[in-house]
Amino acid sequence: MKKFIFIILVTLTFLGCSKGKEARLIGEWNVESVGECGWSKDAKWIFYSGGRLEIQNDQYVSQKDSTAFGEYKVFTRSVVTPYVRIKGCAMNGVWRIEKLNSRKLKLNRVELLDGNTQGAYLRREFTK
Repeated sequence: MKKFIFIILVTLTFLGCSKGKEARLIGEWNVESVGECGWSKDAKWIFYSGGRLEIQNDQYVSQKDSTAFGEYKVFTRSVVTPYVRIKGCAMNGVWRIEKLNSRKLKLNRVELLDGNTQGAYLRREFTK
C-alpha cells in the first residue's frame, strides 16, 4: 500500500511540473543577443495561456518588423527535463527548456517536428 501511495504522489508531482513550467513561461520575453548574430533590439516572444505563441521581429521570421503566430505545448520526456513543442510558425520544433525562472529563459531547439535532429539546433535566450 505504501508503494502504491508513493507511485501516485510521484506521478502527480511530475504531472504538475509541466503545468508549473507553463505558468512561468506565460508572458512577454525579450530576445537577448547571443554572440554577434545581429538581433533586432525589439525581438520578443509572447507566450499566452491556452497555448498561443506570438513571435515579433525575430531574425528567422520572414520579414523585418513582422510577427509570426503559432502554438506551443509544454511537456516532459524524462523525469526532470521540460520541453516546449512549437508549431505553426518559422520556429517549429521541440525546444528543451534549459533555464526558466521569473526573469530568464533559455531555449535550445533539439529536433524538428518530424523528429529529425539534423539542422534543428537553434538557441534563444530571453529576459522578462
